[in-house]
Amino acid sequence: MVLLASLAIALAMAADIPGLFNSPLVDPQVSENLRQQFGSARWPQVMEVVGSAIAAALGVVSAVLLMVPRRGGGGFHVMRAALAVVVLLAAAATLGHALPGWNEVVPGARPFVTLEDYLRHVHMKALVQAGLLVMLGLLLLVWPARRPQVAGPTAEAVQ
Repeated sequence: MVLLASLAIALAMAADIPGLFNSPLVDPQVSENLRQQFGSARWPQVMEVVGSAIAAALGVVSAVLLMVPRRGGGGFHVMRAALAVVVLLAAAATLGHALPGWNEVVPGARPFVTLEDYLRHVHMKALVQAGLLVMLGLLLLVWPARRPQVAGPTAEAVQ
């Protein structure tokens, strides 16, 4: 659950949700209220830094929570859990580079954006890289521990 919360926050930062609330797509009154509440016009950048820090902290907690029960599976099994969390958070960061910021998509005060306008700004190479990182992270996360070799009955015991 902690890993899911970390990834949800990281994905919200990758999708530039604070920038969306500061764009003309949302009611200008909402943006103005948020600017007043934060006391700065740069509140979306502050929220991105805070959100990224929270996602990273939750990622560390989730890595520890995934590593502890895997101790019986051996050192590689434990390290795969930590590596999976790192790779999944790297996938979210890569997705943040793939998706455009809302200030790129909605220039000026034009409040209407089509899906085609948005997709035109998506960096497809980074999007593919993020998808590959997600697959690698999930593979590392679900990789089972090596099963211990159980000695079968010996020939002497069978006789």
